Amino acid sequence: MINFIVCDDNKEINKKINNIIKKIMLPKDLKYKILEFNRYDNEFKRIMNSKIGYKVYILDIEVDNVSGLDIIRKIRTKDWNSVIIIISAYYELSYQAFRNRLLILDFISKFDNFENKVKECILLSLNILNSKTCLDFISENIMHKIDYDDILYITRDDKKRKVLIYTYYKTYEINISLFDIEKKLNLNFIKTHRACIVNKNNVKEIDYNENKITFKNGSFCYLLSRTRKKEVKILCGL
Repeated sequence: MINFIVCDDNKEINKKINNIIKKIMLPKDLKYKILEFNRYDNEFKRIMNSKIGYKVYILDIEVDNVSGLDIIRKIRTKDWNSVIIIISAYYELSYQAFRNRLLILDFISKFDNFENKVKECILLSLNILNSKTCLDFISENIMHKIDYDDILYITRDDKKRKVLIYTYYKTYEINISLFDIEKKLNLNFIKTHRACIVNKNNVKEIDYNENKITFKNGSFCYLLSRTRKKEVKILCGL
């Protein structure tokens, strides 16, 4: 899931950005959502702090006297993976924006070829997504790309004859073998059971007596086999 998070207090600007995103995404087999805001309110901050998949921020540098740069600083305290694009009526603020070293993709003036530059940045953000370390698969005829960091664990459901991918924000059911999924993963993933692979970076604690693995979001599973306990303990450091 690609989440385009747009915040500008000008409704016309938001509408233009919305239309640009829809035109770009329409022919692509990628699931996406546009989350539109006209101020940096509590709901914006909730989305900002949520694990909801790949994020592309398109933010005004100042909304209702709230600095977009301050918001970006807060984003970057926890998140260096999301793409951030700044838009502003004041191009002279671009130096200040880049000087802060907040890994901003671009600074776009509202009065200088605005729509074309937004389009270019969105296309570039999709290229960045394609170059990231993601797990990609097709489900219900839609191509999904999930950042490895968002995956908690992956299991095989023998009754449904499907693989279940548990992430921070959603569970996916796909028709592919666990063996084939395992070949796509990086070294952060370890097998804890013949029917389970976990992302060790998202493990909070392990109860080796109960064979219970608890993840950072509070979810858990009981898929730790006796033969794998020693290896899991070493690799997870728990």
